[in-house]
Amino acid sequence: MEAVKNKAIILKYASKELREDKEIAIAALKQNKKAKSYICENLLKDEEIQNILNPGQGDGSLVHNSKKVN
Repeated sequence: MEAVKNKAIILKYASKELREDKEIAIAALKQNKKAKSYICENLLKDEEIQNILNPGQGDGSLVHNSKKVN
């Protein structure tokens, strides 16, 4: 787990069992979203993982892009 937290792409070389582990997938994605390529396809459908990959979508919140006016 610590290795994935420090360098997510190491997941590429992990066993299938580790790539199917949700906690490991979340740690990897928080470190580097490119790790998405190496996690189990079924996990990509998970709501928590989707929220990491697409923050602000699907949770009912509105994303607002505003500028401060002086």
